[in-house]
Amino acid sequence: MACPKVCAALDGGSASKWGYACGRVAVWEPHVSPRSFFVSLLRSGDPVRCRGELVKSAWYGEVASSDKPDGLNGAVKERFAAVRSDLLSGCPDHLLKDWVYFSGRYRDFRSGFIKYLAETVEEGGVEVETRLRLLLPAGEKLDRLPEHRAMLYRVDSPENSGMPERSFYLDSLACSLLDLYGQDVPETDLRTYWRDQAALMAWTSLVRARRNRVPVDRLLKYFVFGRDRSLTAAVLSEDVSPVKSIRPFISRETWEALDALPLGRMGDNAAGMVADALFGRWLACRRVVSGPERVVAYLEALAVEEINLNICLTAVAGGLDPAVAEKRLRRELDGVGRVAS
Repeated sequence: MACPKVCAALDGGSASKWGYACGRVAVWEPHVSPRSFFVSLLRSGDPVRCRGELVKSAWYGEVASSDKPDGLNGAVKERFAAVRSDLLSGCPDHLLKDWVYFSGRYRDFRSGFIKYLAETVEEGGVEVETRLRLLLPAGEKLDRLPEHRAMLYRVDSPENSGMPERSFYLDSLACSLLDLYGQDVPETDLRTYWRDQAALMAWTSLVRARRNRVPVDRLLKYFVFGRDRSLTAAVLSEDVSPVKSIRPFISRETWEALDALPLGRMGDNAAGMVADALFGRWLACRRVVSGPERVVAYLEALAVEEINLNICLTAVAGGLDPAVAEKRLRRELDGVGRVAS
């Protein structure tokens, strides 16, 4: 039986709501800041001048005037959360709302579940699974990941293992859940984008672990992408390069973009490297005139803007070398679907 949220997306009555939401996106997109804006923040030299640069922007004026106890970073978080909430409230019922909720809650879920495992004293798999479902923003999807469920009931379960094993398990679970969102969404461009994104997230985690000389048998045991360990085994194989290993699991366009990037960037800015590889898929969503693809494209651009702004604020407050911080900036996207200069 089709998912109710898929049916809602296909309902012709939702077209006007998508038109309204995408109209708002068209108004807000020009406010996406160019790279020069973030560079000017980094080179401002001190928090006072940085705040002055923000005041000049109509989009960040209220952020700059904030007197919140957690400083500008807290005001930034609140500002972007409000924009996302406002935009989503005008959208029809669709899986993208669950996707945004899961993406935003994953860090809290991860830290909460690790803390729970650290405090657990000889609880069985049933109790651990119950708590996992309660904490997980997409707990019902666990039924579609039998291997992740089965691991909770083994003698060497994540609960009975160390912190690295728990991290491998939770990171692979998050990637697998994002892949399920991609499988369920009806829009082709969005499906490809989310599934490529999920696979690349798993890939970067495994490549980093491989470079850090994490034992292969440990990764094969605790890192499962989807329903099996085929991606894990491919990335960990000594017979192929890391980039070639991911080829069967992502679209051709994304793989070709990834293959053209220097693998050395993985150590400095893995998230930025993945974003560059996914740019073509993002652009396909951005070109949709009206629909969830256009909204998702804007939300992704907004997320990059928030990351870049936080990098700048943290670097300036900590006195970090602007040249070093600039390398951490993500590839920003402007309002007409081009990479901002």
